[in-house]
Amino acid sequence: MNWIQRILILLVAVPVVAYLGDLAVVRLRGNPTADVTIKQYYAIPQKGNKVQYAPADPAVEECVDALFPHGGDRPCWYVNQHTRRQIDM
Repeated sequence: MNWIQRILILLVAVPVVAYLGDLAVVRLRGNPTADVTIKQYYAIPQKGNKVQYAPADPAVEECVDALFPHGGDRPCWYVNQHTRRQIDM
């Protein structure tokens, strides 16, 4: 096996092992989840390429305490950094 094949195998194997290890830790901890409040606002287009913003009701998003998304939930480190959501009208 030449060095290019070894590098390609490592580029595939390392992320797979990291994801499976993260999944194992999540399963051993019993699916640790948390709720994060997301501030939402409406983006209403106006004349002249302007946008008017109006507040919307806050939403609660469930997240998983892991490095990668699991079970359809985003990781909490990502959700905590994206606590605002724009709703385009």
